[in-house]
Amino acid sequence: MDCKINDYLKLSLSEINEKIEKNCEILNKIWEEDDGSSWESYSKRCQPYWDDNKLLNAAASVNAKPDDIEMEPMDEFHKTCRVPIGDFIEWCELDAVTSYDGFGEYANENEVSNLHVSCWGIKNGLVRKDFTHVCWYNK
Repeated sequence: MDCKINDYLKLSLSEINEKIEKNCEILNKIWEEDDGSSWESYSKRCQPYWDDNKLLNAAASVNAKPDDIEMEPMDEFHKTCRVPIGDFIEWCELDAVTSYDGFGEYANENEVSNLHVSCWGIKNGLVRKDFTHVCWYNK
């Protein structure tokens, strides 16, 4: 596991969100200054911030306290995307789904949370034990 994640796991949710916001501001500036001539050049400049946000989002999900978690009833769309967490963990470990395929949110049988779940986090043992499902949204 990336040693940076261990530092991020020590931060409060507000500190994590501040770092994510700062990275997004930098990414927006890179976007605005980019001349569109080279994806390779653009992605090379963005990659450190994308990687950092991946770690920060994983830490935010793991660190969220009950008061930080917002749950909403699932609609029919969420229900079609709902996967038992054990199956999702297995899919991640087998690389059957990756973060490039889509994104997910922790869920229970009938409610979806505001907590992001990442394949990278799952593969590195950063799993919330208080949820039974994941809503996975393929691109």
